[in-house]
Amino acid sequence: MESQQSRDHAAWIHVNLPAIRDNIRAIASFVGSDVGIMSVVKANAYGHGLIEVGQAAIEAGVSCLGVATVDEGLQLRNSALSIPILVLGASLPEQAAKLAAADLSCTVSSLASAEALRAAAGSQGRTAKIHLKLDTGMGRVGNYLDEAIELANAVGDNDSFEIEGIATHIGWTIGPQSDALSKQIQTFNEHIDILVQYLTKAPRWIHAANSLVTIAKQSGHFNLVRIGLLTYGISPSPRLPAKLPLLSALKPALSIHARLTQIRTLRPGQPVGYGGTHTVEQNTRAGIVPVGYGDGYPRLSSGGGHVLCRGIKCPILGTVCMDQIVVDLTNSNAEIGDEVVLLGESEGERITAIDLANSSGRISYEMVTGLPVRLPYLYTT
Repeated sequence: MESQQSRDHAAWIHVNLPAIRDNIRAIASFVGSDVGIMSVVKANAYGHGLIEVGQAAIEAGVSCLGVATVDEGLQLRNSALSIPILVLGASLPEQAAKLAAADLSCTVSSLASAEALRAAAGSQGRTAKIHLKLDTGMGRVGNYLDEAIELANAVGDNDSFEIEGIATHIGWTIGPQSDALSKQIQTFNEHIDILVQYLTKAPRWIHAANSLVTIAKQSGHFNLVRIGLLTYGISPSPRLPAKLPLLSALKPALSIHARLTQIRTLRPGQPVGYGGTHTVEQNTRAGIVPVGYGDGYPRLSSGGGHVLCRGIKCPILGTVCMDQIVVDLTNSNAEIGDEVVLLGESEGERITAIDLANSSGRISYEMVTGLPVRLPYLYTT
């Protein structure tokens, strides 16, 4: 990505908002008109920018946004985004007044939180929108069926509440865990049939599907899917064939770029980086890239990863430092100031989030959600 704006920086993150809008529209076509879309924008929209992505998702026609914390929801509300916003994580009773005042939907899995929301909404003359969360096998946030029935009985006839949704979260992937995944969806179905009998009004949304389930299990769609990685054009699992029609249609929206700040020839026997984890055996043309683990680049890709320069794969030499990486430019004619791609595409070659995760023994989620704010963000709108 060349622009005058990028020329002003030694390193930067580029986010393509049109790609995000296109991704959401492709997913909407895939799930059909009877299924709504929640774009999950927690963790600074998976490193892409909370407010910018929230607005782009609304423009693409999502039904609602999902965040992890009350503070994230408040940031969206303070930016005048009026779409339904669900706080997916459990909130504290002390946060009830802020939730109600900002019209944030709340995941409820305790009577104490429900009572605090009732009191806060009642005192403000508002209706608290809540989603009852069922634990169908993950053992995280949620309730067993009998506990959810108790909650439903406690809030069902109260004017201060609207049970906007019933939800669960799938804790399994495909492959060896496919049977467990299917079992969890079946359990959720069975529990919904029982739970709705205790509600005075059918909930607006029933949802279980994350990005993986959205692709792999149509039976898990219900009438709302929660798309995190898919919003950003990232595959939710290396087990999914890249040639699946939906994945083929998606476009990665984020890339990480830098410029070579120094080029030198390392002599034979020269150790590279902290601890001398790599030693060059011959004259080696080496470049300095001003990005490191302080910018969210994984330190564990030392000796296994590469960057792209002029479309050439340039191996990383030695240990990734906090602020810099040394790369092997032996096969490249790169010059000082040339652009280096650490995540993204260069002249037909590409480094994906899954590639970067595989080289560092991590998962693709970490490659984007772990990006700090040190690097400037440049947006294509």
